[in-house]
Amino acid sequence: TSLFLISIILRKLKIKGGLIMYAVTSHDGDVQYGVNEYVCDTVDDLILLPRCAMGSTAIVLEKPAAVYMKNSRDEWVKL
Repeated sequence: TSLFLISIILRKLKIKGGLIMYAVTSHDGDVQYGVNEYVCDTVDDLILLPRCAMGSTAIVLEKPAAVYMKNSRDEWVKL
């Protein structure tokens, strides 16, 4: 099953613009390289974060607090 999971991770489904449609962010407790978790004071702080992989999350503490996730277009999306 490990080879099957590796093939899923390595396969890239394409959408318009050649972006990855999905990503495996963790498997069996192991987090994929490049997927990170951040905490920010404000939404404006999101642009200051280092480059990271799709599926990374950021908790923004300004009221009302919110959680954002990085999508395949390299954008932070509010959940």
